[in-house]
Amino acid sequence: MKIYIVTYELSSDKSRAREARIEEAIKYQGEALEIQRGVWILKSVYAHSAIRDMIQAELDEQDKLFVGTLSGYSALGNTFSQEAAALIASVWHRKSVDKHSA
Repeated sequence: MKIYIVTYELSSDKSRAREARIEEAIKYQGEALEIQRGVWILKSVYAHSAIRDMIQAELDEQDKLFVGTLSGYSALGNTFSQEAAALIASVWHRKSVDKHSA
């Protein structure tokens, strides 16, 4: 199982129904959590290209999509939910995750 970052930006038709279809396409790929608007962390058994193809089917030609593998170190602000922080920490060893404290 790999960990991915999935980001998208809609150029038009930002309706809630369309957002819901895109969200479902992302969640269908595995364990997914939106950490910021349009930014997801995804645990999946699928290849990045398969994930891209499934989500791309819900997007228009002018929309933007990025799917990349996560690895290495991370640093996050103190405004992430416990659920998001736990999922991020599960990607990297706890010692390598630097959570900023105010």
